[in-house]
Amino acid sequence: MSPRKQQRKRHGLTLLICIGSLVALPPHLLAQDLSGEIEAELVRMSAEAKTKFTAERSAFLERELPEAMERLRLYQQAATGPEAEAEAIHRHLEFQVELGHLANELSDAKRFNRRVYEAMKGYHRLEFKSYTLAERYHKTEDEKERGQIEKSLRENLAESFRLSQEMREIEAREVEKEVKRIWALLKKRQENRDVIVERRFSELILGVDPFAW
Repeated sequence: MSPRKQQRKRHGLTLLICIGSLVALPPHLLAQDLSGEIEAELVRMSAEAKTKFTAERSAFLERELPEAMERLRLYQQAATGPEAEAEAIHRHLEFQVELGHLANELSDAKRFNRRVYEAMKGYHRLEFKSYTLAERYHKTEDEKERGQIEKSLRENLAESFRLSQEMREIEAREVEKEVKRIWALLKKRQENRDVIVERRFSELILGVDPFAW
């Protein structure tokens, strides 16, 4: 076996170790003259996917956003087939990383802001539905069916936009509240200017805080 083929086999083994039984470089890819950069990128992505998309996050999305997991299974099928290409494997790993971030965001929103959580979950559910509709549109050649899909997609995107706006409005109101809090703090500091200056003077010159308990 040539050094090049030995190197590919080591990369494939590394990829297999990084992500368990989910994805490994199939034999037909190991037999190809893939560049070292591609192999190294697949290994890096597999390690990142294993770190970001944990079993806990996978279970969370299975409960809260099953549409995301259904999309992941489609990518997994494309990445694990006997004729899978490096691009399909990379996309599967990349999507796992994206879902890891999404699970974190949804989990935080569920704990701290239920309204944001519901809007975010609804938005992403519609986004995954939009992907499916677009794929159906491109696969069919029936003009009547295309017209129905186009109508559904437009309605889906309109609702998706509404939820996106709702999330941004909530975020804007939170920012506005924080700005008001900062202005109130600045006003209070200005009102207590002499006390603050005297305290700092004492710290620098006397080494004590005259207002300390």
